[in-house]
Amino acid sequence: MSDENENNTDTTHALEDILSYTDSPAFRHVFSFFLGRPRIRAKSTLNSDILSEEVTMRKGKLIHTWQNARAVFYNSNIRLQTKNNQDEALQVRNMKVDIYESKKGRALRLRDEDSCYLIIFQRPNILEAWLTRAQQVEKSNHVDASDEQLTLIPEQILNNEARIQILNLRRNSLISRPPTEKSMAPLGYIDDLYRVHSLQVIDLSANQILSFPIQLTLLSHLRQLNLSSNYISSVPNECSNMRRLQYLNLSNNQLDSLPDSISELQNLVNLDVSFNQFSQIPPCLYHLSLDMWRLAGNNIEKIDRVGELKIQKIDLRRNVISTSFRLDIENITHLDLRDNSMVSTVHLTNLRLRQLNISSNLIELLPYFDGSSFCRVQILRAANNYLTENSVPVIVNMKHLKVIDLSHNRLNSFDDSALSSLELLEDLNLSSNRLTRLADCLSLLPCLQVLRAHSNQLVHVPELQAAAQLHTIDLSSNNISLGTLQFKAPPNLRHFDVTCNSGDFDTENFPENANMHSKMNTINISEGPQNLFGFQIGVSGSRGMKNKQCIRQVRVDNTFGFIDGGSNSYMSSSICRFLTSYLKENMSADIRSILLRCHCELGEEGERLGASVMIIRLHERRLEIASTGTMSAAIARNQKLKTIINGRYEIDDDEYSRIRDAHGFLDEENRINGVIGTSKQIGHFSTFPVVLPTHSYKNIRLSEDIEGLIVANSTVWSMLTMEDLNSAFHNNRSPIVVAKKIQDQLQSYDYGGNSNILVLRRIKPQMTFNGFSTVSSSNQMTPEIRDPARPKIDEQLVLAVPALILPEYHPSPPGPPLLPPPPVPAIRHRTPSPPPPPLPLSTPPPVSELEEINIHQSATPSGYTLSIDRFYSSSSTVSSRRQFNETRDLLSKSLKLSPPNTIFILKL
Repeated sequence: MSDENENNTDTTHALEDILSYTDSPAFRHVFSFFLGRPRIRAKSTLNSDILSEEVTMRKGKLIHTWQNARAVFYNSNIRLQTKNNQDEALQVRNMKVDIYESKKGRALRLRDEDSCYLIIFQRPNILEAWLTRAQQVEKSNHVDASDEQLTLIPEQILNNEARIQILNLRRNSLISRPPTEKSMAPLGYIDDLYRVHSLQVIDLSANQILSFPIQLTLLSHLRQLNLSSNYISSVPNECSNMRRLQYLNLSNNQLDSLPDSISELQNLVNLDVSFNQFSQIPPCLYHLSLDMWRLAGNNIEKIDRVGELKIQKIDLRRNVISTSFRLDIENITHLDLRDNSMVSTVHLTNLRLRQLNISSNLIELLPYFDGSSFCRVQILRAANNYLTENSVPVIVNMKHLKVIDLSHNRLNSFDDSALSSLELLEDLNLSSNRLTRLADCLSLLPCLQVLRAHSNQLVHVPELQAAAQLHTIDLSSNNISLGTLQFKAPPNLRHFDVTCNSGDFDTENFPENANMHSKMNTINISEGPQNLFGFQIGVSGSRGMKNKQCIRQVRVDNTFGFIDGGSNSYMSSSICRFLTSYLKENMSADIRSILLRCHCELGEEGERLGASVMIIRLHERRLEIASTGTMSAAIARNQKLKTIINGRYEIDDDEYSRIRDAHGFLDEENRINGVIGTSKQIGHFSTFPVVLPTHSYKNIRLSEDIEGLIVANSTVWSMLTMEDLNSAFHNNRSPIVVAKKIQDQLQSYDYGGNSNILVLRRIKPQMTFNGFSTVSSSNQMTPEIRDPARPKIDEQLVLAVPALILPEYHPSPPGPPLLPPPPVPAIRHRTPSPPPPPLPLSTPPPVSELEEINIHQSATPSGYTLSIDRFYSSSSTVSSRRQFNETRDLLSKSLKLSPPNTIFILKL
């Protein structure tokens, strides 16, 4: 009954909020947000409305003479009336339309083979409306029949009355004509598309095509053909008839070979055969003028042929490359060897590389390259390998490096006398290694902007005050004593992360850092109470290569906000400021109404720009999430992640009908009106009612089986699999480490844009073991760096368990430490992760065969207690097997309230 009253109260507040917004001219569809999506009448005259504006126009490609005119847009024509009474009518249907940045400002450009027109409006905010109308007319020769559950092609398409040039039939159930079908009538099979002679672009991806539609080779004007995600096992020789073909996508099929006749397609510049069954490079690729070899996800072991080729980029990720990979091809600038789980050695000679990615392999040492052959590398990504400090001399020899990613390796140090010679280095990631110190010469790198070294064993921070361009420092999860830290901030520092170290860092103690907080433009939402209703908080983010912060975060008490402005940093900054001030004044406001308030506050900025916003409020027994846009969230429950807010939604039939009824359209990449990524965002007033701030809302009861939450921007969910995220969450106890692990993995995939991750993780119940508590009695959740002589409770647990349940266990005699066994090649297509550094533990004491162990369990107000009594039996008839079984069963039962089970894994 209380829940019912609470829901009624929420509804009453929501209705009151609606009435308070009715006088806002920027929020013209508030009732459609709450009461349902708008429906446009079938006889609407919206598309036939006449648009008329005063403009400044320029005609011609060479003569740049601007003149004032009046532009009138009706049907599919734009009529330009100049001041000297000259009229000119433009047929938009036959012209290409886009936005052009001219010296006078942003202009609407219309062009064909003979002429070019630039139109600048006196009211700049009207440009988007004209662009949308012009694109609707331009797309009239496009037919989008995707996701229509078609088994046969509609007759209207085959009749070709509209002279169709672009046809989208992806994600249907279309098939080719069966061999037994003798009728020549156009029944709607894929083979019948040859009758539509005007076709230039065809998308047949994700259907049920079993063989290459040979009839399509008769289309003489065909330029692009997409047959990806089907069941095609061979390509016919007749494909050479498509002389004008420029783009051919055969990815995600069952191909193991290509005919030599493909090499006759001299206009072909883009061929995608990734995720097939090729065991070697198709010979025809050596004779084509392709810009890139797209060969990811095959069974290729090596590249046999060497020499000079025109190819510049090679994608060989997720293959079965042998342990020693050699490549000797001229002109290569980009090479991707990620996730080849058996590669341990790479030999590259005579290359002109600019970008090299060898992440997630078994590489122990980078090959040495002399400066003349390898000095052009600008981006080196070698995360998730077994690299040691022996590779540092190789790295410093690459004088043009801008990005270095060596995270998740086995580096004990990163120092070299020539390290300061990397004068172009901008981004350095040394996270999750075994570093105990950072080189002091890092401050001498003039272009260094980002330094990440979290999850190491650092004990101090080097002098970085001289690094003039350094704006991001991440030193979290180390052994730094913040209470005695003498840190001088670089002049342009914007983000400084030293969480999960010991003590508190107070900038007020250092006069030279007094203005440090005033310069920060990244809000660390981990600040404040770390124990929020039994959840720990972890955050990680990156500005990206362009150093534009387009994704921002807000925290006010128990409310979190995420804003993704796409490629616009000003939009996210504006919403961030408003959210911060509004939440401080309205702590109890409904989070759904807060989204509407953000939409109202955009004003003129929202005419042509939009953003994705997610608001999360954590209560003691429930979790609220409201989102509009592309942000996604997943909840961890019972060792699994489940998506609860999906920002990557597919446009279903109802949503597509609504967009079409509102006179909007989708391009080949499902972008609304060819520009906007989703139809659910705040802002974009000029496209109303195509784009609406429709929200997704979840109210989740926080039951005991809920372990935590992951929130991230759309790129994280599109580039990483749910298995990757689940592994990162459950294999790391600290939510900060989880968030940074996800970010590191994202960057190892060559992602250079903005990212932002929030992780909430439930704190395990307190328990004691051998008199030591797993949770500090204080409320401070930052891990305490203890005296090395006194190991952490988790380390004692690891010691105690084998001593109890393995009575036959005997330690190794004292002596030099044994070398770790050689790494075992991982299973194909799995990303191997280097083992963590060994814990500084002493050898557990041996257990005598006559030693008995009694374990007592009891519940106390402060937690759960296990006490252990050892004594020696005078009888020699003690059954070790019975002792083993009883101890194992009791520990299994009692450790249900322990930290994650991965703590107790014993590797012998």
